[in-house]
Amino acid sequence: MALVWSGCATAQTICPTGTKLITTTASAGRAQWCTTTNSVANQPATGRSFATSLGMARPPAMSGLEGPFTSWHPNGSLHAHGSYTSYGSRSVPEGLWAFWHHNGQRSVIGVYHRGLPVGCFAVWDEHGARQTGTVQGDELHVEPCTPPSDDDLLTIEGARPSVRPTSVDISVQSFLGPNELGASTADQVSDNLASTAAFSGTVRKHLGRLRVGPTAGIRLGDNSFGKTLHAGGTAGWRLPSLHPRVAAEISAELSVQRIDLTAQRRSERGIATVVFWSPLPAVQTGVELALSPSLAALASVRVEGLPSRDVDRDVRYCDLFCADPVRETWQIGGFNYGITVGLRMLLR
Repeated sequence: MALVWSGCATAQTICPTGTKLITTTASAGRAQWCTTTNSVANQPATGRSFATSLGMARPPAMSGLEGPFTSWHPNGSLHAHGSYTSYGSRSVPEGLWAFWHHNGQRSVIGVYHRGLPVGCFAVWDEHGARQTGTVQGDELHVEPCTPPSDDDLLTIEGARPSVRPTSVDISVQSFLGPNELGASTADQVSDNLASTAAFSGTVRKHLGRLRVGPTAGIRLGDNSFGKTLHAGGTAGWRLPSLHPRVAAEISAELSVQRIDLTAQRRSERGIATVVFWSPLPAVQTGVELALSPSLAALASVRVEGLPSRDVDRDVRYCDLFCADPVRETWQIGGFNYGITVGLRMLLR
């Protein structure tokens, strides 16, 4: 993404991760682009002309370019703006490209795919008169059509503020720790009604380095006497990049959990269903390894829970008939720590 101001000699360009910004000045004007190589390549030329009366030109294929490209005329007015992407061993134009005359008037706007122009282009002469044409093979044929929106040009020219695109990630994770977290009381047939393993899903919106969104999941114990459902919100903060494919993050969660247990006392016949509600805060820090542009593997260290508290509850155990309620004191809560692993999908 780049923010360019027409008619001035400055521009702010954000290069993709793993590339660096190159700025050159020559008799043809100034240019900025992002590159993956250590050497400074020659400034990309304007490119050859289409066989058309509209007189437009195609940006050429290069090598080592990846991301936004911007150039200016010798008088400082904007000349060209677009993006390059790697395709095979070459860097080719990809996406929206726009050109301007030396007097600041718009010249050309259109879209490229893998280095080739596609669809409808708009072309202006130096006096601002516009024509449109569609790409057919290696020629641009004059005819009425709908080119890219003026909003795109207004953003590039600085008439509209450029907005950083937002993205959303969806992740699924599993957590396993050595401690028990849940509810327990004395004289139960099962020695362990608490949960040690958890599975959760999260959807988060990206706001710069901040990621926020809802989370929900289920916790399971070592037996079939109960389960815990939880739902809440999470907020994460992306740390400075360690590597183009590796990112670190710290995050915090606050959920409400519903603990459903099947209780069975040694001294009572029958069983009882007991339900407790409890807050469940958590913090974690971890790393994300990109497996592809849209998929990453996750690994984190996580701590969750609250100090245990006592809750008195009248519990009625039933077999063929229900006995009188038994007053019991249950311990709710506890801490757990462990490792979280999972997968995250990035949606742009």
